[in-house]
Amino acid sequence: MCVAYDTDGTVTQEMPLTQSDFHHAAPVYEELPGWSEDISEVRSFADLPQAAQDYVLRIEELALLPHLRHRRRTGARGPISRHH
Repeated sequence: MCVAYDTDGTVTQEMPLTQSDFHHAAPVYEELPGWSEDISEVRSFADLPQAAQDYVLRIEELALLPHLRHRRRTGARGPISRHH
């Protein structure tokens, strides 16, 4: 996932605002382990594979959203609840 931008050697977590900076910016990626388990029937955060839990927690950390509700792709039944 993209976690920052490198604009001519200056790394920032903010998306470049000017057209010139945006044109010169390169995304800085952070790779996390994936998972292959079927999560279509998972209803609880604790039941997700550890790699999926780590992914969600990292997104929450980056987005500063500690109470993020997790939704699956269109057609899946409801969100996965992490908080009661």
